[in-house]
Amino acid sequence: MTKVYKADLHIHTCLSPCGDYSMTPVNIVNSAMKKGIKIIGICDHNSSENVVYALKYAKNKDILVIPGMEVTSKEEAHFVVLFNELDVLKKFQKEVYKSLSGKNKDEIFGYQLIVNEKDIIVGKNDRLLIGSIDMEIERLVKKVHKLDGLIIPSHIDRESFSIISQLGYLPEIDFDALEITERYSLDYLKEKFNFKRDYSLIMSSDAHYIEDIGKRHTEFFIEELSFDEIRFALYNRKDRKVRI
Repeated sequence: MTKVYKADLHIHTCLSPCGDYSMTPVNIVNSAMKKGIKIIGICDHNSSENVVYALKYAKNKDILVIPGMEVTSKEEAHFVVLFNELDVLKKFQKEVYKSLSGKNKDEIFGYQLIVNEKDIIVGKNDRLLIGSIDMEIERLVKKVHKLDGLIIPSHIDRESFSIISQLGYLPEIDFDALEITERYSLDYLKEKFNFKRDYSLIMSSDAHYIEDIGKRHTEFFIEELSFDEIRFALYNRKDRKVRI
């Protein structure tokens, strides 16, 4: 029998240069739990080095942390990428770093802090995480799916860094869902953006500040807190579904 779980699948930590310094793994998990969010995706820009600490802190707590990343493609479109296992995310991370160039300027873009499960700063990332990787959308999707991950175009209705703002249309590629920022219907989006396929729609906070966690979220009708159940819901399988 399915239950309803609130999910926020797109949350940045202080590793993202645009993330507030209060967005540590500890604070994010605690804030989500206080707000009744049962599933969170940690998705920093082109990096995942704070995911391990969010997982460590959330261990044995009543919340599911999904290892993830927000990748910026060569076209400068953003994508939420989610994996079942941390080790798989680390493999994907290597591919992203190989395709990412440039060095961060702390004073311009912000510090990119690595913070552990005890809320202690243990390092910083000097790569230009705010940049784009040298990987086109189609190739990116194939790499994610080869690793059995999920890839969701971020905030497709936004006027910047969305697949539609960058390309002018939604290509016929096998995305696993679409993330939107406003409560549009699928019919409205299909007409407005002229895409043919029926996708599940999700809403996420894209939080860069603690107070924003959960402000936008998705309800998952699933049997248990697991990555497989989330996949079933996104594809409307076995009576699972999502609702925004």
